[in-house]
Amino acid sequence: MKELLRPFAIVLAVPLLVTALGMLGRSDWESRWNASVAAQMARQGLRPDQRFLAQYSLANVCADRRIGPRFVPCRTYNLFSAVISASALVGGVGLGLLGANLWLGRACRERRWLERLFGPSLVFVAGGTAALGAAHGLLAIAAVVVGAIDLSGESVEQVSGSLVVVAAAAFVGWAIAMGAVAFDMVRRPKISVVGARLDPAGQPRLADVVGEVAASVGASAPSNLVACLVPWLFVTEMDVSCLDGRLRGRTLCLSLPLCRILSVGEFKALLAHELAHFAPAEEAFSARVLPAVAGVSRGMHDLAARSRGVRAAVFAPPLALMGVFMEAVGPGAIPGDERERLADQAAAASAGTGALAAALVKLAAFAPAWHAVAVMMQHAVGARTQFVNAGALFQEIASANAGRDRLDGAEALAQGHPTDRLPALAARLAAIHASVGEVASAALTVLPAMPASMLIEDGEATERRLTTAEHYLLVETGGEFRSA
Repeated sequence: MKELLRPFAIVLAVPLLVTALGMLGRSDWESRWNASVAAQMARQGLRPDQRFLAQYSLANVCADRRIGPRFVPCRTYNLFSAVISASALVGGVGLGLLGANLWLGRACRERRWLERLFGPSLVFVAGGTAALGAAHGLLAIAAVVVGAIDLSGESVEQVSGSLVVVAAAAFVGWAIAMGAVAFDMVRRPKISVVGARLDPAGQPRLADVVGEVAASVGASAPSNLVACLVPWLFVTEMDVSCLDGRLRGRTLCLSLPLCRILSVGEFKALLAHELAHFAPAEEAFSARVLPAVAGVSRGMHDLAARSRGVRAAVFAPPLALMGVFMEAVGPGAIPGDERERLADQAAAASAGTGALAAALVKLAAFAPAWHAVAVMMQHAVGARTQFVNAGALFQEIASANAGRDRLDGAEALAQGHPTDRLPALAARLAAIHASVGEVASAALTVLPAMPASMLIEDGEATERRLTTAEHYLLVETGGEFRSA
């Protein structure tokens, strides 16, 4: 329950504040009315009677449809009553929204409902947050008016119009900003890479291999191919932004430097693992749920990092309400070890246990060499020069460090991935009943007889283009390396 305290506070803070101001103002006007009636009776030599005062209270006078609309003080008194009622309504709706978020989140714990409801639920949470922000904005404007009446003791007609206009502009802007932030969290996610689109028609060997592997695991082949420099190989249905624009649909992103040290068989094994996530049993989760999870998780992380000072007033409500939903969903929407284990087993069945094990060990051992390449490129920019081909440099570094000691401690490493959380190498090898020792020789072969790079037409030219782009970005960012 402790995790719900903050959302409850955010949902109820404005309604409770406005209710308090409304009740204070209404009580003050009721007291002033009673004092006026008692003074009038005293002037006539009558002793004020509490039953009489209760019978002719301002509340009763203003509730009379014959008198209330024509009695000027009732305009202010009825404003207080309307504000209190509106606050109760908004507070109730806010609590209902919290309850709906919890219910939807818990419904999504079941896989079949997760795949159907997760995306629409995110839109519901964002829309509910925007609507609640608008309602809170209107209440906040009313709070300014009521507060001014409480402080000045004047009627609603005498409240400064300029004050109302300024308050309205401020709180309407706040409500619009909160709604924009809420929907920004659930926008279609994208992955940005310094990469180049490969035309499938101009890559017959690569396209044939991709189609063959896809068929072997029962998945549809990606419609987009992207080459990059970072040692990644992944398939996603998130939008991919590269040097040639934004690509939609299923995209395979492959690392050209990595293809230099992978054999064709190892490349197929890694590709089979990625495409196994899009086999019929997993396709709905990978295509619909995983991109949405990645998008909202990144959005919440970014907002939390920026939620400082005045911004917190805009960012806190969307973060809290979306947080309630995501906490209610629990770990069911987060890619887990079991999902990766099943994909590794499917890849081993498709491409062979030995090929997959060698590829996994090779990734763990040599992917970190890219960090050395990045540092060398940074120094090159500092010296006003650049490397011609970062892929060739990566292979040289890997080749110079291909001793047996390169595998020491590799089993404890988990490979980085832009969309999935991969288990440590030891767990992945255990899932396919393999060990580092069994594939050490193949894993340390970084100059394979049939490298995966042979599948890619004009691979070196693309590497040089991407290397130039990386250097250009280093110059533009003052030496900050942004490979993805």
